[in-house]
Amino acid sequence: MGRFPLRALTLAVAAVSLTGCQYLGSKFTDEKIQYETTSSRAPLEVPPDLSQIPVDDRFTVPGKPQVVTATQVADVEEARKAAAGVQAEVGAAAPVLPKTVMTKIIKEDGQRYLQVNLPPDQVWENVLDFWPSVGLQVEREDPRAGVMETNWAENKANLPQDIIRATLGKILDTVYSTGERDRYRTRLERNANGGTDIYVTNRRMIEVYTNSSEEHTAWQPAPADKELEAEMLTRLSLRLENDYNPKQKTREEIEKQPALQKAQPVYISREIRGADGKTEALEVDEPFDRAWRRVGVGLDRVGLTIADRDRAQGIYFIRYLDPDYEVKKRNDEGLFARWFGKEKPIDAPLYRVCLTSDGDKTKVTAMPDSDKTDPLSTSSRILNLLQEQIR
Repeated sequence: MGRFPLRALTLAVAAVSLTGCQYLGSKFTDEKIQYETTSSRAPLEVPPDLSQIPVDDRFTVPGKPQVVTATQVADVEEARKAAAGVQAEVGAAAPVLPKTVMTKIIKEDGQRYLQVNLPPDQVWENVLDFWPSVGLQVEREDPRAGVMETNWAENKANLPQDIIRATLGKILDTVYSTGERDRYRTRLERNANGGTDIYVTNRRMIEVYTNSSEEHTAWQPAPADKELEAEMLTRLSLRLENDYNPKQKTREEIEKQPALQKAQPVYISREIRGADGKTEALEVDEPFDRAWRRVGVGLDRVGLTIADRDRAQGIYFIRYLDPDYEVKKRNDEGLFARWFGKEKPIDAPLYRVCLTSDGDKTKVTAMPDSDKTDPLSTSSRILNLLQEQIR
């Protein structure tokens, strides 16, 4: 008699599992990005100084005066008529990639960036509001430098979409971990036409075991995911079109925009070393305009903070806390201070990354911003880090 209750319980669990599979089958997804996902933890909050854009409020820039032309009014009216015709069709499919007028994704030498036909001060707030919409919180923003950076977050789309996770759903989301974290840096630059060039770079960290027994782990940097960068640029392009222009491109049309130059798998930069074997400069086989963009993206990917920039002078002002410099400053504090005093954060020194045009090539150098010497050869390390990204 003791077998029957166990058998009945087994059948009941199997039935519930099958029902759960049918109900939750729709949760299987092939999305590349899922930062805002089915976690039972508290949702990411928008920073208090950011305003959440209403879903249907497509044409209002928060806090900015709006200029409406007769052409725009006519376009809006035409769009409304077209929308009314589409709504009349029951079950009509949504457009696959709306046509963009305000934005354009530029593909150049293996890099992508977004051109927007509006000045940076009109785009800034809308880009800030974009990141919470994909589940990421803006952790740092510097309007003066045109830079914003998200928090570190786990992309739940990388979790295995097996039957167990689909059935238990939110419960296992708190247990499963991909062992990967992403953050994104967005940089806005005013271009020669008065519009805005937007660069999105991805930084990744992966969790690795630090001993053979696999008991302890540590986080270490990983190569940037360029596919995720391209995905975010496309989503940002669509978002800005939603905000500023009723006539949108489809995603397919955006990705089929002609490239300025097809990427070639060749090295375009080389190190110039001094007598001591340390890197003194980089020589980039590109004119100044392209090298400027490439160096800026490289600095973002490395994680160096761009404090300011002067394109006319060809200078990026960056902050970099070299590990050897940090150890030296800690030692200078003295043993007594380290034992009994509260450890104070060490300010990252300011450096200059300078670009000098030389015909169809560009020379890149780095130096401390002050007149002080560089005994730890930090400038050489900065160039080595940069060369890994722009070669």
